[in-house]
Amino acid sequence: MSEVEGDVVAQNAGGTGDLESTLIPKRAWRALAALAVAMLLSMATWFSASAVVPQLASQFQLSDSTSAWLTIGVQVGFVIGALVLATTSAADRFGPRHLMFAGATLAGIMNLGMLAANDAWQIIALRILTGACLAAVYPSAMKCISTWFKTSRATAVGVMIGALTVGSASPHLVAAAGSLDWRFVGDCCTSR
Repeated sequence: MSEVEGDVVAQNAGGTGDLESTLIPKRAWRALAALAVAMLLSMATWFSASAVVPQLASQFQLSDSTSAWLTIGVQVGFVIGALVLATTSAADRFGPRHLMFAGATLAGIMNLGMLAANDAWQIIALRILTGACLAAVYPSAMKCISTWFKTSRATAVGVMIGALTVGSASPHLVAAAGSLDWRFVGDCCTSR
């Protein structure tokens, strides 16, 4: 690859490069790295309660079905949030970067709100709100990279899926350290 005025020339998938060379600005690769880090940190809130279900069940006397809502709630919230965002065209109105920032920040706040919860229903409500906020993160990030990467899109999508996967798994990694209070795990897995 050669550099042209700060841009990197990316060859098309066929390898010819002569007819369909496309410029991918270096700033797009830096933005991809920043988006991946934001995705990783944001998605850590997804399973933060699920990773410590036994401790939460003990402290709040949760039944098995109520405990299941700690995970289901995030998924239900994500669906509700995605529907609201899609029907209101929020990404087009506010821009995907602003929407992602707001969603990540609010998801972190909702996750921290579990520390102040007094009963199971407050935690479940916060989990639903966390999911609704996360609906602003993942789709917005994918919209950004699909716009920035006309070529090398598969690489960009792979980086984002990797960040999503590692972020979603991180609460279980923190909880695997063993004997950690659920509040510590929740705090460690909250976006900052």
